[in-house]
Amino acid sequence: MTGEDAQLLAVFEDRMHDLIRLCDERLLRLKELQATLEAKENALRQSQHDYEELLIKYNTMLAARLLAPNAAEAAEARKRVSRLINEVDASIKLIKGIADD
Repeated sequence: MTGEDAQLLAVFEDRMHDLIRLCDERLLRLKELQATLEAKENALRQSQHDYEELLIKYNTMLAARLLAPNAAEAAEARKRVSRLINEVDASIKLIKGIADD
C-alpha cells in the first residue's frame, strides 16, 4: 500500500466514523421525536375524551333546563292547583249540602 492509499484509507475511515456518529445522532433524535409524538397523541386522546364527556354533560344540562319550568310557569301551575282545590272543596260542600237535605 502506498502512502497515498494509506492517506485515502485514513480519510475514508474518518468519514465513515463521522457517518456512523451522524447516524447514531439521527437515531437518537428520531427516538426523542417519537416519544414526543406519542406523548402529544396521548394528550390529544385525553382532550378528545374530556371534550366528549363535557359535551354529554352540556347536552344533559341543556335538556334539563328545557324541561324544568321557569319561575313564572311554576307560579301559574300553583295558581291552577289552588283553583282546582277550591273547586273540589266547593263541590264537596255542595254534595254534602244536597245529601243533608
